[in-house]
Amino acid sequence: MNQPGAFVPNQSTAWRWPINLAMYDRTPSLSEAERSELNRRLGQGMLQIRQPSKAILHRLVRPIHDALLLVHPTRSIYNNTIRLMLIEMHHRGTAFWGWSLEEWCESICPGNAAFLVRHGREHARHHHDSRPYLPFLAYLLCSPSSA
Repeated sequence: MNQPGAFVPNQSTAWRWPINLAMYDRTPSLSEAERSELNRRLGQGMLQIRQPSKAILHRLVRPIHDALLLVHPTRSIYNNTIRLMLIEMHHRGTAFWGWSLEEWCESICPGNAAFLVRHGREHARHHHDSRPYLPFLAYLLCSPSSA
């Protein structure tokens, strides 16, 4: 007969955090190379992240990439979200690992209109396709539950 509370899940059935955060360098500060590359790329408008930039910004982009793969965004949303996160890191001068709850909330904005203004799209007629992914990234990569 089964007794309440007697079930203990084994390793193969226990739920696990979907990303192993221990495999990332979660240093909150930007390296000089990362800072320089963000300055250089953002000065050029950073329409695409080319291979040399990817190599320099790998530490910042890889965890975002891995998290986004879990939700299968379109290529456009994927690229826009990475670009947006790099812009926010450049703006703050720190990697997202070091953002406070307030800084994440500032990036996400209280509403879509504020988000569009923050990211220079105040004349857009629709939402920014990356905004819904920011709370997901904040929770998955930086929440106390993920530590």
